[in-house]
Amino acid sequence: MKCSFRLLAGRLCICALLILAVSCGSEEGERAQQTLEPLSVEDLQQLFPTIIPGTRTTPHSGGRQTSEGRVLMKASGEYMFNAGGYVRISVTDFTDLTDYMLPYKSQYDVFSKSSQEGFSTIKNNNGIGVEQWDPGERSGTIRFLALDRFGIVIEIMRMPKESALDARGILESLNFNALKLKI
Repeated sequence: MKCSFRLLAGRLCICALLILAVSCGSEEGERAQQTLEPLSVEDLQQLFPTIIPGTRTTPHSGGRQTSEGRVLMKASGEYMFNAGGYVRISVTDFTDLTDYMLPYKSQYDVFSKSSQEGFSTIKNNNGIGVEQWDPGERSGTIRFLALDRFGIVIEIMRMPKESALDARGILESLNFNALKLKI
């Protein structure tokens, strides 16, 4: 009787482990089904302004990147000032801002950078970011996390003094509604 009790207990343990494995597998399957697909390069490029006054637009570019087994889509556009200098805008679709994004987090670390000299915080309805601006050089960078999904970097080099826009004006000129319609 002890032998059959052990055999029965062993079989019950195996059944319990199988049930646990199947239920964990189905949870992973559900999570995989919930994983978002990144937007296409063309969809991401709809974020970019058609024109930035005083610039000429160069062809936009973009592509697919794989990082830690996840697919990211990235698009970039460059606008050249007639008097020299440029604005470069890039957007990366991280699909979600889970722990996966930790390697990128330092680029967008608003809270530690905003207290440093030369940095300021940007908050609006589309997200949060940090701006670094050198008024003497009329150059700087904005790093912005938008819609809990997109990493946006705006680099400005030698913006002409007569330019009607500043770095934040360029951020505000982005077409966030085009992205909102796609997600």
